[in-house]
Amino acid sequence: MLNPGRSCTVASQCKSRNCQEVCIGYENAVACHKHEDCVEGFYCHDTLEWPYQSECKIYKEEDTECTSDYQCGITHFCWYKNKEERVDGTKRCMKMYS
Repeated sequence: MLNPGRSCTVASQCKSRNCQEVCIGYENAVACHKHEDCVEGFYCHDTLEWPYQSECKIYKEEDTECTSDYQCGITHFCWYKNKEERVDGTKRCMKMYS
């Protein structure tokens, strides 16, 4: 099975079963297994409620709480904004090199 972005000729070659000359990833709120399963601009979010399904979600905005770099856009990372948030354990999406 091919990941999103790979060249394809038929839908059965793609994990998402969506071939448009290249494999297209899963859209918002569609079940996923890994971050790579989702279309560009989305990450695979693990829900904490029953039925504990993982689904593609859009990247979090800058200064929004996060737990992983994958939740932030490609120009951002997930880290502590200041000393107080480090003590509290609160990470946020922040622009790289800011």
